[in-house]
Amino acid sequence: MTPPSRHHLRSHHYSTKAELGGLLNWTGSSLHALAAYRDIGDYPRDNWLNDLGFLFDKGTKASLVDED
Repeated sequence: MTPPSRHHLRSHHYSTKAELGGLLNWTGSSLHALAAYRDIGDYPRDNWLNDLGFLFDKGTKASLVDED
């Protein structure tokens, strides 16, 4: 048995919001997200590291939760 997930608690913590610079839009389950993952796939693509670097250089912030 796996322990209960607590990432929703951490993602709404003041320090997380402050570090990201704004409010979070979090959902534990979404049919739209499921459809997007099925359409796009959750796998590395060519040039993915450069794409991430570009986004971060433009000021995009990200939070990795529960070993994303």
